[in-house]
Amino acid sequence: MKTIHIFFVVFSLLFGLLFSFRAGLFENFYFESKKGNVARFSDLPEKETWMNVWQNDRKIGFSHTRLLKEENGYLIKEDLFMRINTIGFSNDLMLKTTGRLNPDLTLSTFDFSISSGRFQFAAHGKVSDKTISIKTDQKQLDIRVDKKPFLASGIIHTIVDRGMGPGDSIKIHVFSPASMNVEPVNIMIVGKEDITNMGLIKPATKVEIKYMGTSQYAWIGEGGDILREQGMLGLKLEKTTRKDALFGLPIESSSDLTEIASVASNVRFDDPGRLVMIKVNISGIELNEKNISGNRQHLEKNMLTIRREDLTDLANVVTPMEIQESMKAFLAPSTFIESDHPEIKKQAQMITAPDDNLLVKAKKIVGWAKENIEKRPVLSVPDALSTLRNRQGDCNEHAVLTAALARAAGIPAKVEAGLVYMKGRFYYHAWNNLFLGQWITADATFGTLPADVTHIRLSSGLENIQSDIMGTIDKIHIEVIDYSYD
Repeated sequence: MKTIHIFFVVFSLLFGLLFSFRAGLFENFYFESKKGNVARFSDLPEKETWMNVWQNDRKIGFSHTRLLKEENGYLIKEDLFMRINTIGFSNDLMLKTTGRLNPDLTLSTFDFSISSGRFQFAAHGKVSDKTISIKTDQKQLDIRVDKKPFLASGIIHTIVDRGMGPGDSIKIHVFSPASMNVEPVNIMIVGKEDITNMGLIKPATKVEIKYMGTSQYAWIGEGGDILREQGMLGLKLEKTTRKDALFGLPIESSSDLTEIASVASNVRFDDPGRLVMIKVNISGIELNEKNISGNRQHLEKNMLTIRREDLTDLANVVTPMEIQESMKAFLAPSTFIESDHPEIKKQAQMITAPDDNLLVKAKKIVGWAKENIEKRPVLSVPDALSTLRNRQGDCNEHAVLTAALARAAGIPAKVEAGLVYMKGRFYYHAWNNLFLGQWITADATFGTLPADVTHIRLSSGLENIQSDIMGTIDKIHIEVIDYSYD
């Protein structure tokens, strides 16, 4: 079975932002407004909110958020339970976030955990002197920030009370523990709208939240309560009672998220591996030429041509000692690609031989990952070391582990993300680009080097490339214009 799944980090980012409304923390915090005025912090009431999580009219979970006063600020606690279906596998997912907030509601400390079956991830952090210091079970890192970060679970309440009207907007910077990133968020008042909540028609103010290329919405009631939140892939949250959240309708698995997010193809390929060229027209999104065009991909306006790489002259073209200085960044360890860890280095040495050239090393690593990592969707933050230990994962886990093993073996490696063709549709997917004298695509999930030309790269880099992908979901359209076989 071929596993194609890239959504966990994207999914958790989406909910991390949507759930920011729950505690009611917008009221009177310091913000940047396009009008230039500044709202000052004042005393916030303690608050508790329950919400049902829906996906295409199916209850898939619930959330519980509490805002508590402390001597030097606030404590926010958030629990989220969801039953997620990806490529036919149903997984129960629990996310827990605890954040201590300064008097101005910026982030002071946080604890974040994800639990899904045998997979666990936990992170603890503290903000000081424009630095977020983060510690997980396996590593410690510091992230520099230029702006005071807010926690995704603690930024929104009633912006109507701040004198903002339709069209007015603000900008803040939000830290997401799921991605270890700080991202800008733009929030705009859309206008008044009556909605039905808990069987009653209630007046509300509709708010648009633009985050990582996506638009999400929230409806705020007259009393400042968040009545509804709505995002991509048919996801929606509705305010409810504790009894209804816990004991109301039974929780079902979501629709298959990978299938919902996939893109229909106008051409059916019987054997994508034999394709040497494909030309597609991409529409519905703003194309980032820097990410999309280069190496085997050539972008001209909205027309993207992809040609399969030729490995004929690569066998002895370069050795590890000849790696260019500009490639050193792609040999270094990073947050989720722990290529310097003793277990990763030992495994790379077991897979490859010292006298192997880079092409041979790459083939051995890709083949080993395909055969030894069980293809199964994992609802956790993907990192190479956990994947090596658990020997399970989807394309994200295959990609980060392959990158780590390649770097440990002296091969510069990137993680790439985009779409790949399978059975009449293009699915979101992650794979690698390895420098073997030139950059060559590799897909350890499928065990291919080079990867077939239906791998359409939308983003590429060291890691944290999901921000380029998130804004394409539910928007991108692919039309195959031309193709040729070998």
